[in-house]
Amino acid sequence: MKSDDINRMAGNLFHAYDIRIDRDDLSDEYFLRLCDAEASYFLNELKANEVLICRDTRLRSEELMQVAINRFSELGFNVICCINPISTCQFYYSISKRPDCAGIMITASHNPRNYTGEKLVGLNAEPIADGVGPAGGLSYIKEAFIKGDCPALSGKGRIAVIQETNEFIDFSIKCAGLSGNQLKDITILVDFMSGSAGNEIMLAFEKLGANIIPINLVANGAFPSGTPNPAVEGNIRSTLAVAQEMKGKFDFLFIFDGDGDRLVIYDSHLSFVSPSIVLTFLARKLSELCGNGNKIGLDPKAVPAVKPILKECEFIPVLIPNGHSLIKKLIEDGSISFAAEETAHYYFKLSLDRQNAPYENTLLIALLFASEWKKDGRNLEKLIEIQNSVFSRPEWSYFLSSEEQRDAVLSNIKKYFQCKGYSIISTLPDGSPLGATILEWRNDNDWCYLTQRSSQSEKGLIRVMVYASSAALLADSVVQIDEIVKGGA
Repeated sequence: MKSDDINRMAGNLFHAYDIRIDRDDLSDEYFLRLCDAEASYFLNELKANEVLICRDTRLRSEELMQVAINRFSELGFNVICCINPISTCQFYYSISKRPDCAGIMITASHNPRNYTGEKLVGLNAEPIADGVGPAGGLSYIKEAFIKGDCPALSGKGRIAVIQETNEFIDFSIKCAGLSGNQLKDITILVDFMSGSAGNEIMLAFEKLGANIIPINLVANGAFPSGTPNPAVEGNIRSTLAVAQEMKGKFDFLFIFDGDGDRLVIYDSHLSFVSPSIVLTFLARKLSELCGNGNKIGLDPKAVPAVKPILKECEFIPVLIPNGHSLIKKLIEDGSISFAAEETAHYYFKLSLDRQNAPYENTLLIALLFASEWKKDGRNLEKLIEIQNSVFSRPEWSYFLSSEEQRDAVLSNIKKYFQCKGYSIISTLPDGSPLGATILEWRNDNDWCYLTQRSSQSEKGLIRVMVYASSAALLADSVVQIDEIVKGGA
């Protein structure tokens, strides 16, 4: 391999929070090199000789998993694996039970169908990302990949297979405080987007007596219904069309992404329920599960109206960056108790056997949502009314042809609104990067609030969201952003 080719591959492979790449660009030789770099990190920095390897349903995941199992075993690691596709949330459950084990989830989450990748965790389920984790986390692995590091062979390790779906389901139901037929008489329309979460979600809700109407239930790595990212409305138009035809026949709509760690919710009237609204709705229950903590992490795109509501209920809203590894680190160090991203991720810290770990579990969030709705649906309706009283354009995307062009467009948007009198926030209170830019303008009762950020997993991608006090302010902001992007494209 030429050094230029290796450096180019490293640049395409390693991202801020995880590993993502077009599956056709990842040769077997490069994947083996990645396994060797990870093994070097696990052994030398984490002092781990055991690894859990799981996968989602994406095309080529089974092939990469077999290669990884073989390679880590050859290098002397004891390998634990779940050979059938599972959700990333179930992976987090399994790794959290094994504090002395490193973990690899072969997944590209919500990315387009042609992507593959990995999410990594260290001992005690510690997230591994660029600059996050012992010795710099992913930055160490990237450097080891470039250098071609590989630990010395030390005898073949043991391979063990696990199947913990039923255990994961029972644990989630127990955490939700449910049993028997407590969700009887609830009907939920659920789109699994042909991802990996269908099995566990269906089994859990059927166990509690709920009536589930599934769409795209069977796991299919070709994702025939399209890109498995429900946080982008364009990806779920067909689902919403089906829901429109079925109005009056279900109580709410759940949509899970490709690896099941995103949960998008619509009510029976097909009003989108923002994750920050969901978090507010479930705040008291989540607080009980998280040791009665009252610090709630909200990302820059959270519905502005939830902050005063949470404060009235004696919770403390805390601005957080985007990125699962960064948010889990904030939970681990006690800066926040639980959190949501508007991309439909939810984070908290629960007791799992021998230790506490920052955690994601969309099954638990879905169970809590259904349970709390059955107890007090009117409270949710009030929160949705507050959400809908604000004019908004949900997060949308632009693709630019290069990283340089992307950065230039983001800079031009920032400069334009700054010249219009908007204040700018791009760092957290401690001075660390926010990972996004907040642009806000207020004049008495008129206001406009927008966020912009670059994707950390898809090259050249810009994401923008706008809230405003009036339809006119919203429309004007969207038009100006469109014109700036077109001028720089």
